[in-house]
Amino acid sequence: MSNSRKRKSCTSFDFDTVRAGLIAKVSRTRKVQEYINELRGIEMKAILEKDYDLCENEILNIIAVKLTVQGLNNMRKSLQHVPANITRIVDGTSMRHELVLGIFKSISGEPNNAISMDDLMLFANVLEKNCPIFMSQKGDFPSNELKKYLSPPVSTCINCDKKLSMRNNPSSAILFTLNGPVCCRKVSLECRDCSIKYGVCKYSDEHGARYYQSHLTLDIIEVSNVTYIHKDLYKWMPSLSNHCWVSFSGFAEAYNEIYQEEIKLYSSLVDEKKSSNEESHCFNDGENDDGDNNKGILPGEMSAKAIAKCFWNRETELELDIHGLREEWLFKAEKNGPLTGNVDDVMEYVDKRRCGELYAHKCSASCQEKGCGKLYVADGNWKLRYAHCMWKVPIEIEGFGSVNYPRICPLSPQRGHAFCGDHCKKAQVLGYPSKTKEFFERCGIVDSTVEEALDEMSSKPLLSDVSFEAVNNYLDTVAKHSSPSSKNLANATTFQGTEEFIAKNPNFLEIKEAEEKAAGFICNKDTGGLKTFHCWSRGIFFIVSAGGHIEYWQPLYRSESPTQAYLITILWLYGKFKHLIDAGWTDDAIRDELSSIVLAYDNMCHLDGLLVSKRKLPLPKPFDEAWECIGKCIDRLHLRNHVDPKCKELYDPDDKVPKGYNTMACEQTFIWASRYKRVMCAMPHLHQFFFLHRLVQYRNRYTEICHENRKIPILPKK
Repeated sequence: MSNSRKRKSCTSFDFDTVRAGLIAKVSRTRKVQEYINELRGIEMKAILEKDYDLCENEILNIIAVKLTVQGLNNMRKSLQHVPANITRIVDGTSMRHELVLGIFKSISGEPNNAISMDDLMLFANVLEKNCPIFMSQKGDFPSNELKKYLSPPVSTCINCDKKLSMRNNPSSAILFTLNGPVCCRKVSLECRDCSIKYGVCKYSDEHGARYYQSHLTLDIIEVSNVTYIHKDLYKWMPSLSNHCWVSFSGFAEAYNEIYQEEIKLYSSLVDEKKSSNEESHCFNDGENDDGDNNKGILPGEMSAKAIAKCFWNRETELELDIHGLREEWLFKAEKNGPLTGNVDDVMEYVDKRRCGELYAHKCSASCQEKGCGKLYVADGNWKLRYAHCMWKVPIEIEGFGSVNYPRICPLSPQRGHAFCGDHCKKAQVLGYPSKTKEFFERCGIVDSTVEEALDEMSSKPLLSDVSFEAVNNYLDTVAKHSSPSSKNLANATTFQGTEEFIAKNPNFLEIKEAEEKAAGFICNKDTGGLKTFHCWSRGIFFIVSAGGHIEYWQPLYRSESPTQAYLITILWLYGKFKHLIDAGWTDDAIRDELSSIVLAYDNMCHLDGLLVSKRKLPLPKPFDEAWECIGKCIDRLHLRNHVDPKCKELYDPDDKVPKGYNTMACEQTFIWASRYKRVMCAMPHLHQFFFLHRLVQYRNRYTEICHENRKIPILPKK
């Protein structure tokens, strides 16, 4: 096959022809250059004053000719980098435009680094007023060397709609990001007519501070007035904690290790600021009043306290969102109303609501195959405990007296003391020591291990029977000499959600038969109760669906007694099905629904053996028959440990539920939950309850997604 390529026509070399071609090329080039010069000659002021009828692309072409394409993009990034609500005027010049000019010159080469302030203001006004599509494109600077600007998400007052003013110059701050720590300048605004101050994440007046409205999206979380964490970084914290049991200190150390180079760069920038006498207090978390906790923290490093405070701030914000209280809650130092107070007051409010609510989830086919909706498993986790006040607080009902229930104060003790704040004051008034070491010495206990155990807040059984009895008797003496009235004092029911029920039904637990076993059961279930130098809660009582979703949990005190377990369980039952009345269900239909579910518990023989369980419940009909209606069994793992033949006869799960139903759901959940022992046992009660509450929601969400995708939720190895 012949090659039929077309040959280019050959012409003889002619000097005149070449010369004519070069002249034509020069002429064309000059014409283009003339067009470009004409475009360069167009005044930006004329475009701003609408002397031309130009579209956005045509305006951008003119600016690109003046600044180059790279210069145009740098101008956009510089304008986006400095918030538009920096309205301060210094010596007749806009502070914002001065900052933009400095950034633009630092990143631009010749000839753009010679641009004047007047020209920059014209370019800025034209771009921001006439090129909205171009200016909406995101393109931040990748380098951490440029300071980031943090400003409120509003430019006008939310009350009077007037433009906000800027009283002070931007202050220094630090922002922790996925690219390492970034040095920032923080802007605060105010409305002088309304006396409202606008911070980065909240606005405040003389009454207190509030969050901005939810539609004003922010991508940062405020830790302190000089420390912020980006949400893209923070979302790793609850996820790693949920799946890897990462503590606050572990997360901070990992961050500091990964971003060593970025931290060094940040530290060098701080040193430059110090040498130039610039304001440079942004190199730590701003919370250095904690002494040893922040010892050794270098400029740019994240501290455990910073990420911990970030967790409490962010998760309480999410809880306020869930309850529709984001814009209602008033943050202030002293609580003076139901929706006021600090972050700890938000946690307390959330925990009160948690006590009376169940964790809902969307059930899927995979979830139902394991028995979700039909089988629920209850058990007590003894590893998730907290040290509480040693004062004995009885539960007293007006006109009735003391109720037969654990006599404890559930509040966390003051550091180095045996009692909570209120009881420390009461002990001092009565002449009793409140410091833990002095308290044990007064009890007659002198042991070389006392100081070590107290320093470590040990929950190990360290007291002998004789010493434990001595402490117990001394606490009885202290309680006896104190005021007999315990009205409005925190007690064992405060955080269990059982307070209202016991107050209305004191007889339910008062008679001894509440703790007696029905005749014939000889099983001996250990319900706990360790002899330690501190009073510790017994653990957490969980109720879990067969699909692995945590439905309900409450703290246990002294021991996992059948009385506490029974009371928590019936309140869960009532809370789960009471909505059926509002839905219009008949009493018979509700009884049938109750009869369709089975509850598994490893100590069911004692729970069902309580004489109080043989009576009708003090609940509205038909819920007074709830305990009688439901099926009851012992989970397959623990049934083999029961020595009474009646247990296997009455509570065999294979007689109650299909083989495929998961009676081990609670034990499997404990494999996950127990890994938090070292993290949670060091927390005071309020933080522990809130931490667990949020992690339960994260765990349930993960379990729900797994079942929707027919995946098995991952559990750790024991």
